[in-house]
Amino acid sequence: MRSSCRLIVNADDYGHGAGVSAGIRAAHLNGIVTSTTAMMNQPGAEGELQRARAECPKLGLGVHLVLTMGAPLLPAAQVPSLLGRAGNFPKLAVLQQHCQQIVAAELRAEWRAQIEAFLASGCAADHLDSHHHASYQHPLLLETMLQLAQEYQLPMRHPLDAGVPPQMPAAAQALLAQYRVPHPERLIVTFFGAGVTLNNLEQIVAELPPGSSELMCHPGVVDAQLQHSSSYCAERGLELEYLTHARARGALAANRVELITFAQL
Repeated sequence: MRSSCRLIVNADDYGHGAGVSAGIRAAHLNGIVTSTTAMMNQPGAEGELQRARAECPKLGLGVHLVLTMGAPLLPAAQVPSLLGRAGNFPKLAVLQQHCQQIVAAELRAEWRAQIEAFLASGCAADHLDSHHHASYQHPLLLETMLQLAQEYQLPMRHPLDAGVPPQMPAAAQALLAQYRVPHPERLIVTFFGAGVTLNNLEQIVAELPPGSSELMCHPGVVDAQLQHSSSYCAERGLELEYLTHARARGALAANRVELITFAQL
């Protein structure tokens, strides 16, 4: 018998427009998504959370900490080290070049404000992660996230072991050992971009190692708002199609994979 495999299927970007939020709810109700994380600095995020709470009582809900899109929740004058020239958060490439200029207290205050905005919606948070993996770009950012996870007693997404600056994997391991915040044993990021195929989704499930894993995904209903605001657009519609396909459920059953949320870690 195959060793136990437990899988969180987490949809990022909840609140990033009505189409994305509707697609995530559909991917949960009709597919294999078990969890999502909300971008609390996006217009309408609180209302979308209320819809999730009412329509999807079994959907895990977490906070998608934002540092690379839109405006901060706190006044700009309180978090100047986090902002680009236009007074909004910078794009990821700019953030990566200026991580050392970030003031830790400003970052902690803004991310705490995003968590508090989530909690003010009446929803219970079950984990933290970050938009564009911003929290994994520098040890200061990751340590701030770990401190908040510890403060709010929340699990978090496992730090990436690929696609981050070269110093981060070793730094992440040291910080995880220091803070001991619960997290899945691995993060799978290959169901993205060119990897968004039904065959790849089935292969990911078939090749899951024993233990707990998180599969990151980005389903959505492609509407005019999404087409205007995101470069990752058509793929979201494909993700929704494949995550709700009978073959996705079949792969889980065939490989005896248990779907869980962060709360079950």
